[in-house]
Amino acid sequence: MLDMKRERQTTTMPASVFFLTVGSTIVGSIVVGLLLGLWLDGVVGTSPLFLLLGLALGIAGAAAALVRAGTVRNASEATTDE
Repeated sequence: MLDMKRERQTTTMPASVFFLTVGSTIVGSIVVGLLLGLWLDGVVGTSPLFLLLGLALGIAGAAAALVRAGTVRNASEATTDE
């Protein structure tokens, strides 16, 4: 009798691609936060207020992306080990 279940094929990305993705996400988050803060400071007329807030939000976004990438990477490694 034919087994109708298909095993899900999981592919893991190489470490270099993973680190390139994480690095670009970190840099992109911080740069976007800085640029938005700088632009908002120019519109509103406050000097460092929104720049610093944008930097803080960019760093927080980068940290969240780093944690998310780490848990996804660990979960994919755990499924391939079994």
